Amino acid sequence: MCADNLWGAATTYITYSKYNDKGSAFAETTKEMAKHYHVQVDLWSKELQVELEEQIKILLSNNGFCEITAQNLYEPETKTYHTPISCTYVDEHS
Repeated sequence: MCADNLWGAATTYITYSKYNDKGSAFAETTKEMAKHYHVQVDLWSKELQVELEEQIKILLSNNGFCEITAQNLYEPETKTYHTPISCTYVDEHS
């Protein structure tokens, strides 16, 4: 399947994936007290989407995500802008 066939009628897509989760704080070496979730949100578009990127980062931050980083890439094979936004969510257990 050609990548151009994946676009359909829309010119902008957002995908996401959880690429790592691990315990990060332990009590008495056995009970997990917190867990870090590492997530990547990918913004794909035929045009650079700086405002949408900022909206996504604000929404992530407002919902407890931290360590939010992004970079703007261009993929010439598909003529597509790709902005991977990486972030972390910490779930603290009581």
